[in-house]
Amino acid sequence: MKAIIYKSNAGHTKEYAAMLGAKTGLPVYDADKAAASLKKAMKLFFSDG
Repeated sequence: MKAIIYKSNAGHTKEYAAMLGAKTGLPVYDADKAAASLKKAMKLFFSDG
């Protein structure tokens, strides 16, 4: 499974993640809630800007 995982303080990153999810068809998860929804052995790509 591929997914977009984001962390947002002001909401801008959340909006951008939602736009990416809509364009790619990938599910979008808040980083604080992603662990409950994703498999433990998933490989992640992380960018902090």
